[in-house]
Amino acid sequence: MSQKLAVRPCGADFAELAPVERHTRGVWNVAVTPDGTRIVTGSTDNTARVWDAKTFAELATLRGHSATVTSVAVTPDGTRIVTGSTDNTARVWDAKIFAELAMIRGHTDTVTSVAVTPDGTRIVTGSTDNTARVWDAKTFAELAMLRGHTDIVTSVAVTPDRPRIVTGSSDNTARVWDATTFAELATLKGLTAPVNSLAVTPDGTRIVTSSRDSTVRIWDARGGDTGRAHRHW
Repeated sequence: MSQKLAVRPCGADFAELAPVERHTRGVWNVAVTPDGTRIVTGSTDNTARVWDAKTFAELATLRGHSATVTSVAVTPDGTRIVTGSTDNTARVWDAKIFAELAMIRGHTDTVTSVAVTPDGTRIVTGSTDNTARVWDAKTFAELAMLRGHTDIVTSVAVTPDRPRIVTGSSDNTARVWDATTFAELATLKGLTAPVNSLAVTPDGTRIVTSSRDSTVRIWDARGGDTGRAHRHW
């Protein structure tokens, strides 16, 4: 059964605090450090930038990518920043001194999305080469290539409480993978258009997907579609 989402006007408590305007082109993605003190942004100006979340001052510009920074993530301990780009690479940065620590190569096309496992030991990337890949966060070696999607992998996420990787794709599906064996556990079907993005709830029990079919859907992370929340954007 469809469930309509109510939308309420924002009150004064939701006033804009400050514009962050140092990027010279569009901003594709944002992330917040686990302690809430910093904001990271990725842009079509080929940079990622780090901002103080209290003063909104720019702390650093991460330069190295040769094309759009499509995605950003921060490790659970806050010590590393991971970026993905249309230059077909992901990069890892020291979040304290803002130096590039590693360039991750392997994808043959744009890296669309990045994520880090809750224990910080693995990095997951999705790509327009129709694969997701898993990397050792210490050695940066490729541990696995997740094959199964028949179109672009648009988004990746990891569950917080169990070793699962979730991927969304332009093939109108999301898939769930075992993060230890890398076996595919489930294909989430029913969407009629590409998956734009996905997320996992903090307790790990639900997967949320958004799609170009104008729906948001909520799935039981333990198996099965438990409901759908539809909204036209």
